[in-house]
Amino acid sequence: MLKTREILRLKHEVGLSLREIAASYHCGKTTVSEVLEQGRKSRPALAGQPH
Repeated sequence: MLKTREILRLKHEVGLSLREIAASYHCGKTTVSEVLEQGRKSRPALAGQPH
């Protein structure tokens, strides 16, 4: 859960790219993309809100 929140924060608040997030977590871009998709599915109301 913490990893998911941090990935969401890095993407939406910090504005990092999938590649940059993947490099910081030593995983692939696909993994980051899947985590972001899971976050959107679990909290759809927050996914589209501006920060």
